[in-house]
Amino acid sequence: MLDALSIAFSESQISSEERERRVTSALGSRGLYELGGLVSDLQLPPDHPAAELTRAPEPATPRPAGGRTGGGRPDGSRRNALLAGGVGLAAVAALVVLVESGSDAEETRPLTAEGFARFVDDYRDEFGTTEVLHAEVMEEYISVRVPVEGGAGRWRFYNYDEDGFSPNSGGTAPEGTATVDLADVDVDRLVENQGTALDTLGVEEPEIGRVVIADDFDAGLYRAVSGLDFEVPVPPHVQIFVTNEFTEQGSLATDLAGTEVLQENPFTPAP
Repeated sequence: MLDALSIAFSESQISSEERERRVTSALGSRGLYELGGLVSDLQLPPDHPAAELTRAPEPATPRPAGGRTGGGRPDGSRRNALLAGGVGLAAVAALVVLVESGSDAEETRPLTAEGFARFVDDYRDEFGTTEVLHAEVMEEYISVRVPVEGGAGRWRFYNYDEDGFSPNSGGTAPEGTATVDLADVDVDRLVENQGTALDTLGVEEPEIGRVVIADDFDAGLYRAVSGLDFEVPVPPHVQIFVTNEFTEQGSLATDLAGTEVLQENPFTPAP
């Protein structure tokens, strides 16, 4: 279920707020029919387990038994009746695992310590190194520019999510561009500094927009769009961008260890 809602969000079928609302409803659900209602309006792959729920029958009103009138949400016996109505056991098992592991899914998103550490491990396994030219960490995925070995400054762009690395375009870095070692990023400090950025940059109702990890990759353009004002070369840094629904933005840049603030750019309201 949670995977289905993430797919719908990534395809812009639902907003971030709507996804969170449905996730909360899914975790509080007591019946398969209720779960089906959360995905019935979504376009899902036909073989996705959650697609089975859209074909689950609506529970009938329970008959009185022993002088008591049934009502409300279906209990465990009603779930068994729904199974008999055609929802496959494999699909049900998969959905139970997805719902019960909801907190685990939250903990392994890229912006969490566990999620970023997993990305670094997967990157090392995929490319045999932890060196990158540039990485941009979003809520659901990470985009990364990977140096091509022996490629005279060439790099290839990859997107990383729960399915692994997907190659995209490539390019050539300016002469002298340095790489950054992802292993030098302190993941616990990374999370702690996200909290600091949310609390101190003057953005109302803030959320983390993205986190950029880089050295002097395309330094002039990068400084122009990021607000950093360093002398070349730009030191290896982690820059945390905070924003809100009005695209008001502030940023906090630290060293890779997260212990030294290199620059703070709070949001300044227009006069």
